[in-house]
Amino acid sequence: MKVLKFGGGCLNSAQSIKNLPFVLSQYKNDKIVIVVSAFQKTTNFLEGLIPDVGSFEKNISQIEDNVSSLMSYHSNIIQSLIGKDFELEDFYNEMFSSFNSSFSNETSFVDYIKSIKVKDQKDYDFYYDQIVSFGEILSSKIINLFLSSESLDNCFVDIRDVVITDSNYRAGVVDWEKTSYNIPKFFNNFPVITQGFIAGDINKNTVTLGREGSDYSAAIIASILNAEEVVLFKDVDGIYDFDPKKNDLAVKYDFLSYDNLSVILDKGCNVVHHKTIKPLSDNNIVLKIKNFNNPEEVGTVIK
Repeated sequence: MKVLKFGGGCLNSAQSIKNLPFVLSQYKNDKIVIVVSAFQKTTNFLEGLIPDVGSFEKNISQIEDNVSSLMSYHSNIIQSLIGKDFELEDFYNEMFSSFNSSFSNETSFVDYIKSIKVKDQKDYDFYYDQIVSFGEILSSKIINLFLSSESLDNCFVDIRDVVITDSNYRAGVVDWEKTSYNIPKFFNNFPVITQGFIAGDINKNTVTLGREGSDYSAAIIASILNAEEVVLFKDVDGIYDFDPKKNDLAVKYDFLSYDNLSVILDKGCNVVHHKTIKPLSDNNIVLKIKNFNNPEEVGTVIK
């Protein structure tokens, strides 16, 4: 059993996503769970749709233009991956209807954005999670459809039904008892496609786990399923002593202990989310950092 997490920096275009079947072929003899982030910059774009606290004046045409741009970006990816005959309208209707139970009276994503009134920070945090999570729902469903079109059977799971947290929006605290009960029920038909970063509370509202929380999502799933390893696919070959994009002399670590990794993260390295470590180290699960564009290389192994 292995959990593979793909970040938005890897999934930044139709061309990059077309590399996914090759990457997955390296794990054809394993039971795998595929955890995906929103496509590159989608989260930042969605953040921009949320009104400021106390700002009830809305530029309606700007909202419509921004949502249209978001949908066009994803539509172009879908059509490049699956074909021009794909029924985009049906796809978006399905995505919105399953997006969140609190939206059931709204007719569209645009209408929902227009209706928001953010009175205070508590409101802002709630709407942040409901809106920003749309990126992970879109990306995971698109990858689910693409792999199916490539004759790669997979099971789509909405992680908001599985990983349960409190209602501390933007920084949900996992209810390990409920989540441990749910995961074996939902994750039993492999390979599974699901989302990182997002979860659900007992009121069936979406809760996020904090920025870059997709790594943590992979660790939660792996720890409960007693996975052999978690592989985080990035746009770098592994963990380095310095940022290899800024320092040509940076040296890659081939192997690290979890204690070593904690020290490196404390010094400012952001390749791995800090909350990822404990569920993995406590359960003796190997963590690997690998390059999405060079998946046959070992990368950095942490244990």
